[in-house]
Amino acid sequence: MKDETWDYTPADLPDPDVGEASELREPCGTAVRQDERIGRVYVPQEIPPAPPVTPTPAQKRQIRNARKQVAAKMPAPEVRIGQDAHGRPVLGLPHTDEAGWHAQVKAAFGTVSGAFVDAEILRLLAALRATRDDLPLETKVNAALAVIAGVAPRNEVEALLAVQMALTHIAAMRMLTEVNRLSPHVSTGGVAIAGTISTKLLRAFVGQAEALAKLRRPAVQVVRVERVNVAAGGQAIVGAVTHPRHGAYPENQDQPYGTEHERAQEPAVDTPVRSKEAGRLALPEAQSQGPEPVPPSRRRTRQRRTER
Repeated sequence: MKDETWDYTPADLPDPDVGEASELREPCGTAVRQDERIGRVYVPQEIPPAPPVTPTPAQKRQIRNARKQVAAKMPAPEVRIGQDAHGRPVLGLPHTDEAGWHAQVKAAFGTVSGAFVDAEILRLLAALRATRDDLPLETKVNAALAVIAGVAPRNEVEALLAVQMALTHIAAMRMLTEVNRLSPHVSTGGVAIAGTISTKLLRAFVGQAEALAKLRRPAVQVVRVERVNVAAGGQAIVGAVTHPRHGAYPENQDQPYGTEHERAQEPAVDTPVRSKEAGRLALPEAQSQGPEPVPPSRRRTRQRRTER
C-alpha cells in the first residue's frame, strides 16, 4: 500500500533543471519541495588535469641525462595480446622478426630453452589475467616482463625467483589497496586480514630478494693464520686443548699415544706376571666388605590433623 505522504518511486521525482518542478508531479497530500526531502542530486563533473608548462632549465638538463640513460639501457622484451572468439587471450609478437624476439626473451630469462620461456610467459598470463584491476592485460604482462629483465637472471633458478618477485609485488599492492580502501570503523576484520596478508607478502618479497642475492654472492674462502711464539727452553701445544674441571682427573692422563711409547709395547712371552707370590702386595681390601646388618630407615611419622 502506498503512503500518501512519503512513499514514492524515483520516477515521481522532478527534474531539478526544470523551473516548474518546485513540487512533486503527483500530489501526495502535502506539498513538499524537493530540496527539503532529499536535497539536490549530486552530478559528477569531469575535471581535467592542469595543462603542461614549459620545462625549466634544470628540468631540461634532467631530461637530457634521462634520455642518455634510457638509450644506454637494453629495452625489455614485450608481447602483444589479442582475444579469440571465446574471449581467451592470444599472444602476438611486437615485430616481424620472430627469431629475434625469441632471442630477446631468452636473454631476458637467462636461459637457452624456448620451452622454459613459453611456460613462464603462459604462467604470467594466467596469473595476471585473474588479477582484478583496471589495467589492460597487455600492460600487466609487459610490466612483469620488464621486472624480469631488470633482475637480469643468469639461469633458470634466478628467473623463477624474478617471476615470483613480480607476482608477489602485485599481490602485496592489491592487499595494501584493500587496507586503504576499507574503513576500520565499518570493516575491522577486513582491515586486519588485508593488513596481515600484505605484511606476509612484503616479507616474502624481501626473502626472495635475499635468496637472489645469496645465489649471486661468490663463495668466500676463509684462511685463518695463527702465530705461536715459543721462547728458548719453553714448550707449546698447537691445537685444541681441553682443560679439566676444578678438582677433576682427566681420563686421558698418563695414557700412551702411539706404538713408540714404552707402556704401549707388548710384553715378552717369557715375562712373568706380577702376583702376590712374586712379592708384590695385592690391592688392599676394603674394610666394609662382608655382610653387615642394614640399619632401619628413619622415617618420620607424620601426624594427621583432625579437622575441627
